[in-house]
Amino acid sequence: MFSALAIALILGLPPVTAPLTTGQASNAGQKSISSPAELTALLEKRWPLASIRRFCINERRHWNGWQNLVTGFHRPGCTAPATWNGVLYEGQRTGFDKISWYGDACDGTAETYSLGVKRGNDFWLLEIGSPKSFANRPIVEPSPKEARFIHGKHR
Repeated sequence: MFSALAIALILGLPPVTAPLTTGQASNAGQKSISSPAELTALLEKRWPLASIRRFCINERRHWNGWQNLVTGFHRPGCTAPATWNGVLYEGQRTGFDKISWYGDACDGTAETYSLGVKRGNDFWLLEIGSPKSFANRPIVEPSPKEARFIHGKHR
């Protein structure tokens, strides 16, 4: 059985991270993430509000024809599958209705996540990732012409 991240990649999702230079890799990409609260804290460090605001422009709104993460696909041998979720910057004024993530966990360890932002009827899919994603910087200003965005090339 494939992981949700593998299926997302098979479906043609673009890379959502950029490599870090030597010495910048986070230890988070090298250890397991054992709770929703821990993943939320790591995502807040990975995505400061200033970076989220730079990403969330009208031209980079999510195109609904682009697949988001599908949960429920776990690695073989997973004895305790779960779907986790969390909210970033909870209780803080962010300028958005909600900055949240959801994803799969197996045997108490995060496997995949999807991080998104909602404001009114607008939605931005910041990234789909896994614990390995923390070894790379997020792509904060991708080209709005990418197919995953509402005004991108869809054909």
